[in-house]
Amino acid sequence: MASTIVYLTHDNPLDWVLTATDSAGTIVYVNATDFDRFVVDLGDTELDSDDTGFGTTEIFDVSTTVVVGETTVVPLRLRLGLADVTAGSYKARLIGYNTDYPDGLVWKNKIPLKFIV
Repeated sequence: MASTIVYLTHDNPLDWVLTATDSAGTIVYVNATDFDRFVVDLGDTELDSDDTGFGTTEIFDVSTTVVVGETTVVPLRLRLGLADVTAGSYKARLIGYNTDYPDGLVWKNKIPLKFIV
């Protein structure tokens, strides 16, 4: 999988549509608003929505919708370029927290990201 480029100090958003597999084995879309907190774990750095908050000018944003097929879903919009991260390549992990998953649910693992200036 090719790395997603993140331009440090820039607002370029990444929209991550969350999916899950239901009991019938069907892939379903999950609204990011179903979670109270997200963490992007870069190994030596963690970006935590509890620290930054959610919003249209923040790293974490759940105020947009996208249409996938015939389904409207709220993606997790990330502005990772706003983070205080050292330029380089990372394997990121996305963890979501809510009352059903108080210890966190790993949504995506080993996401290749390349932060450049």
